[in-house]
Amino acid sequence: MMLAFFPKPYPDEDFRSIIHRYHIRSGHLSFEETNKELFNVRSKRNIYFHHNIGELISLFQYTEYSIEYFLSNHTIFPLINPFLSQKRKQDFQQSFHIKDSIKNKKLFQDYIAKKIKYCPQCLEEDYEKYGEVYSHRFHQIYFSNYCEQHLIELIAECPKCGVPLSTTDGKMLLRRPYCENGHYLNTSASNLKDCPILIKRVLQDAYFIVSNSGKINRNLIVDQFYSAYGKYGYGEIYSEYLQIRRLKNDFSKFVPAYVQLLGVELNAVVNSRFHTLLSKINNNAPNILAYLLLIQFISNSAEEFFTSNDGYSIDIPFKNKPQPCLNKVCEYYYRLIIETYSKKYYPIYVQGTFTCPNCGYTYGRKWIWNKDKKSGEEKKPFLISWGELWEREVLSLYYQGLSLRNIAKKVGLGGYTDSIARFLKEKIGEGYTERYNPKNNYSLFNINSRLEQISSNNVEAINEIKVAMGEVAATNSHQQLLLMRRHNIMNIVNENPDLTRKAIEKLARSDYRWLKKNDLDWFNEFLPKPLTWKNGVNNTINS
Repeated sequence: MMLAFFPKPYPDEDFRSIIHRYHIRSGHLSFEETNKELFNVRSKRNIYFHHNIGELISLFQYTEYSIEYFLSNHTIFPLINPFLSQKRKQDFQQSFHIKDSIKNKKLFQDYIAKKIKYCPQCLEEDYEKYGEVYSHRFHQIYFSNYCEQHLIELIAECPKCGVPLSTTDGKMLLRRPYCENGHYLNTSASNLKDCPILIKRVLQDAYFIVSNSGKINRNLIVDQFYSAYGKYGYGEIYSEYLQIRRLKNDFSKFVPAYVQLLGVELNAVVNSRFHTLLSKINNNAPNILAYLLLIQFISNSAEEFFTSNDGYSIDIPFKNKPQPCLNKVCEYYYRLIIETYSKKYYPIYVQGTFTCPNCGYTYGRKWIWNKDKKSGEEKKPFLISWGELWEREVLSLYYQGLSLRNIAKKVGLGGYTDSIARFLKEKIGEGYTERYNPKNNYSLFNINSRLEQISSNNVEAINEIKVAMGEVAATNSHQQLLLMRRHNIMNIVNENPDLTRKAIEKLARSDYRWLKKNDLDWFNEFLPKPLTWKNGVNNTINS
């Protein structure tokens, strides 16, 4: 079966208007008959763009009309198309070639106003030119209350009597520029507002996108957004993303003036799905208004936005250059030996982690971004791990009998012993505590563990200490402290038999003076004899 006739579509005529004109000319009493004839469905509504449009195309004798023709010329698809992901676009277009397909049936639902709107000046011009009026496709966008051509306010009711000009189901549309009460819908009678400059810019951007719909795609749009927003300080050169949270916050402060004039809710533009706007793989129905306002936020116009080829630059944290080893016991100390390292990124800073390939020493540094988000400042390095070489060196010095302070000096920490103490506590545990904290823990360890060879001169003293060790549980704290101090002094004397009393005092001042005051007999028996000077001669006192 072929159609005997079909009305020729007018420029930018809304698809529902075309079907309505066919319904009037067909003589059908109900819209259900029209839908059955054109789309082979039982529906009483005049649908915005029928999912069974393939049925209509099959009724034409000639191929002057196609699904793509109606989509491109009589719907707002050219405005939506550039923002669709490739997958969503393919699914949408293919669904119209499948009979009774309901996939993507509601694509236009998010963008079309509930009431059908008209431009009074368009009504005048259309009636004069065609002898009848029709609804224009871009007047029906939910956020557009102004004609993109004449820049005057659109109407859905008669300005004089308030009667609706069309039904929401599309079954009754205007055929002449008069309301049902006979009021002429011209511009002078309507007393309409002129389009605000902010809305004018949005409409002009929408028109530019429609005019270039075939040249623009989602990948291009996202790339342009990244370039533009990166240039204005929202880019993160260290990742593939923009600083979405900060962008959303700033954008939320920008849009209220627009949404108030457009008569829409802020949530329609800035919501929980904001982060998906700049994703190339987002398969959701695109938020056209949000995109148009994002362009306004960053650029003077859509034309400028899409034709700009300017890139942007930003400081690279740590410059991607080799970094030095900071381990003073490493043979590569302060040489640029670290060529590869990791970075971790946070909203206000970047943390680099650097490990020497020779000694394993690992440190971190923070790069704090400046307010412009294009430059930053490196902070002082902080330790993450000492590495195996440093640990071996500290343990070796410990087992040689060096004090915490001397170990710290040997490994380049000056007089700072906290790091040495923490490390030894972790590695040695109780053994460390017994050696370095005699006042807090008086349990003794076998003196032979530190004396490779015992001098015969000290056998008596050492045996005495060993005997006392067996009785330590029965002694009081004063006696325990006395034994420990004797042990410390004997340790020094055995390792350095030629030391004078003055030299011993320098090495163990606290123990030396305590024993001299509280244990004088033992002190004089086992320490070297004191020296006196007479007539310039050094004489040892025999006592």
